[in-house]
Amino acid sequence: MRISGVAPSADFTLLINALQALANNRSLNKEAFEEYKKSEKLRLDLKSMVARDFNPVLDSIMRPGYTYSQLKNIANLQDDLPERAESYFESAFSKVNDGLLVLVGDFDEEELKKELCRLMGGFRVQSRFVPRSKLSSRLALGSSSFSEQSRRGVIGASEMGVNLALSAAAPFNLRNYMSFKVAARGVELALIRELADLGATVSVTCRNEVFPVERISMFINCRLCNESGMPSDVSVASPSQVLDAVRGLLSDLDSISLSDRDMKAFKTRLISEYESSLANPEGVIDAVLIRYSDGRDVVTGYKDAINSVSKDSVKEMLSLLSEGADVEYIIY
Repeated sequence: MRISGVAPSADFTLLINALQALANNRSLNKEAFEEYKKSEKLRLDLKSMVARDFNPVLDSIMRPGYTYSQLKNIANLQDDLPERAESYFESAFSKVNDGLLVLVGDFDEEELKKELCRLMGGFRVQSRFVPRSKLSSRLALGSSSFSEQSRRGVIGASEMGVNLALSAAAPFNLRNYMSFKVAARGVELALIRELADLGATVSVTCRNEVFPVERISMFINCRLCNESGMPSDVSVASPSQVLDAVRGLLSDLDSISLSDRDMKAFKTRLISEYESSLANPEGVIDAVLIRYSDGRDVVTGYKDAINSVSKDSVKEMLSLLSEGADVEYIIY
């Protein structure tokens, strides 16, 4: 569970008091929950008119029976959610000493320490240490392929195309973390070049996980372009043709080679993204949570780690993916 709030530095006390009220004096609001369900239904109705995001589906296929995915699933929004949430909140807020408080702002350090000593006594704690629960996360083996027809009435670009996910166990360290990010950009570039004459767009996203198991995942989404927007000498291919092209590239994944120029560009881009992230409070908070909640430091020495990424370390990440699980989801 993660709770965040924003306030002027002068109103810091009010922010902590609001958190204490949530921890100790909250009450279920049935009317608010009903309004929330209506808004979610409206959101889903609107989403039904645009191309779907298949990454949560791919993730659920790769981890059968795992109910703690980072990706949201509307199936969990049942009528008993308020009661389940209250039970969870009571358990979590009864042992706040098992949590992590991250503060980012324009504070005087000594004054902040005094204020925290005065305020933190309002939270409930437990005298014994509570270890993190062990969760089972079985990763599917081998390859799986699924297909379905595209929905009619989708606004904007068609959802016809190919969606793939690859996942494998991988030790989480700063070198692997950065190498995998560069590897994802390399795969995206190779796919763009491969599909340029087929009239398809490509988007590649990657995710590193620490809990419940250390693993890497790559999601590849290839959508067919609108015929009217293509050059006269390019015909939009069928989903089957796009799938054949993607399979051909991914069948020898670890052979994808990046030029020195591409490596330099990707590493420069990654450093820029890091600098931008750490220049805002949200990025700092995320980095601190990873450090103290997951026990992984992804900030200290990040420039050296990025600059140390080599073609061999990228190939190592791609080799792990090629030996892991993969899922295809084709939309005709």
